[in-house]
Amino acid sequence: MVLSGESLLVASLDNFAYLLNLKGKMLWKRLLPGRISAQPLALQEAALFTPLSSSTAVVLALKDGKQVNALPTGEEMTSSAAPIVVGDAVFVTTEHGLVAFSRPGDANVRKPNQ
Repeated sequence: MVLSGESLLVASLDNFAYLLNLKGKMLWKRLLPGRISAQPLALQEAALFTPLSSSTAVVLALKDGKQVNALPTGEEMTSSAAPIVVGDAVFVTTEHGLVAFSRPGDANVRKPNQ
């Protein structure tokens, strides 16, 4: 769970991410491609989730839960360690070590194929 502004962001073992207001009302619910055992990384207007048994991290918009980016790691994520930010880099653990991504600016956010 992560407090994000006036909301609580929850990653669940049922493969869903939830955003709740502080009174417990669900604002949105989004199915992800695997179990989420790590705390999501919330930054400004989006959150990064690292589903287990997936080779892609998922970025959801906090306002509506829609996917705004996908970060392919090239290998399956098997750790329950949360992604972290150091400077302008985001680190995600995989079965063979760390994968680093630079934090994109708004102009570089890639939309998933639909």
